[in-house]
Amino acid sequence: MAALVPITSGDVESISLGTNPDFLALIEASRRRQRAEGGTPLAEVRREFGLPPTGYRRRRKPARRKRE
Repeated sequence: MAALVPITSGDVESISLGTNPDFLALIEASRRRQRAEGGTPLAEVRREFGLPPTGYRRRRKPARRKRE
């Protein structure tokens, strides 16, 4: 027996991955490794890739007004 229910939140890819045992095992292995070995702070990753620090927002140029 099966039941069909509408999916109201999330997309098909997220739901597919979230229920895939191979993907979930990969995520859990990654979490175990991070706990055992530690990780790289976000600030260091951003610095390595030449990205601005977290919280930095580039100013947007003001929109040009159309002349009538």
